[in-house]
Amino acid sequence: DKMSETISPAFAENNIPVVFSSNDEFVPVMATMIQSIIENSSAENNYDIIILTQDISIGYEQKLLSMVKDVPSRSLQCVSVSVTVRSS
Repeated sequence: DKMSETISPAFAENNIPVVFSSNDEFVPVMATMIQSIIENSSAENNYDIIILTQDISIGYEQKLLSMVKDVPSRSLQCVSVSVTVRSS
């Protein structure tokens, strides 16, 4: 999986963006927060989880993506801040 270089809404309606900034060191804590969102959020809304990062490893990125893979109305994007900032 290639880390995203742009940010776009994942859903057309009832989209609630949830934005984190993290690196490998904080992924375990962030994963706990994401799991809490999955378990406690309303099924009436779509949750677009966006992670701004410079250095989340491929392994952690894949684990995070797998958390929402089979969860309807949940999306997760890892966005490389260094690429986004450089292209602005």
